[in-house]
Amino acid sequence: PYTMLFRSYQDGEARQETKQQLISLEQEYLNQMADYDSDYEKAEYLMKQLRQDIAFGYGENNIDQSIASALLEHKTVCAGDSKLYELLCNASGIEVMTEISLNHAWNVIHLEGNWYHVDVTYGLFLYSDSELHEFDESKGLYTTEVDGQEVSFYMHEPYGTLYSFALPDTSQSYSKPLLAGDATGDGSVDILDVITINQAILGKATLTEEQLKAIDFNGNGKPDSEEALTIMKYIVGLISSLTA
Repeated sequence: PYTMLFRSYQDGEARQETKQQLISLEQEYLNQMADYDSDYEKAEYLMKQLRQDIAFGYGENNIDQSIASALLEHKTVCAGDSKLYELLCNASGIEVMTEISLNHAWNVIHLEGNWYHVDVTYGLFLYSDSELHEFDESKGLYTTEVDGQEVSFYMHEPYGTLYSFALPDTSQSYSKPLLAGDATGDGSVDILDVITINQAILGKATLTEEQLKAIDFNGNGKPDSEEALTIMKYIVGLISSLTA
């Protein structure tokens, strides 16, 4: 472990003033995260909000590798993104660590019993190893010189020599629960879901376990006309929400 002391904050009084600013800004994000019920919702909200609030780039005070650049200047690089995401998630009770490669920093998050990759800088949420490698391959290999030798590496290839512990297993893919009412599994609720339920009632369509959970409003474990009617009421605005 080491401490970074930026020249801008060598003065103790300036450091204390900045500390209070940072605590206040961090608390604003924590308060917003508290509005969500699940860890998934909190983690997803935070990733999207940070991407919206913070631009990628180098600030004016040479603090771009820090949380301060993200919160005070609304501009940072991957190090600032990942450190801030780690801090706020852990403060909300969500276990998150930062990983680094030779040219990048991102996070791994422990959610629902598994570890996944999150990259605020590139907007990647709950990626498995294979999904992350596909993203890297689409961007191509990066080449640099290490100890006098030219080395090619993927952006998200962990720089393992910096770690004194085993990295978490991030091989699992995340299966996001379907929206309530999403009988088709296409990520939205519309007339196609009503049609799918009616087809399932007639035996002309088979719903997966996840699809059935998404439309089982009455808890009877099977599709029926009552559920199709409930979704129709939602579509035309007679009810404002669906809960399966």
